[in-house]
Amino acid sequence: MSKVIELNPIETAKEALRILRRVETTFADHGGMIGSGFLGMNPGTVITCAHVVHERARQIQRITVNGKPAQIQTLNEDIDLAVLSTEETETSEFSDLASLEIGAEVTFAGFPTGVLGPSLFAGLVSAYGEGLIRYPKCRIIQINGMINLGNSGGPVLLTGHRQVIGIITAKYVPLLQEID
Repeated sequence: MSKVIELNPIETAKEALRILRRVETTFADHGGMIGSGFLGMNPGTVITCAHVVHERARQIQRITVNGKPAQIQTLNEDIDLAVLSTEETETSEFSDLASLEIGAEVTFAGFPTGVLGPSLFAGLVSAYGEGLIRYPKCRIIQINGMINLGNSGGPVLLTGHRQVIGIITAKYVPLLQEID
């Protein structure tokens, strides 16, 4: 783990956009999904959500990252995480979350559906821990920021830092479940 260097919010935003990648999955029935991903810690890897690149009912025909071919290296549906093998040579840094607190400012990036380019968002950590929601079954960082379709797989960074602390996995609105 590298030494943590404090950055200004603009530098954090630039880092989030630098590591962000567009992930497109085409299924055999010609349906597809567009999501987000980001550079892994090792060259040749991009991290995204399992649900962006895998649907049980359909056979995957093709996966691309920024328009170039990619393959699933690792897929864990329990925690909604996938690692893709790519031609990427750049990497990103990760944090162990030791400094994460409720109320901390975060910066996250993604490719929301209907927007032609990448988007950057800000939010606050409103809850943190395991067991906050039923799925995925892992430690969750709840953010009070704008998360849209297509953002899944995007990186979350602690504002003022360069390291990735999480991945956008779901837009969860309990009120909508109660209404249904």
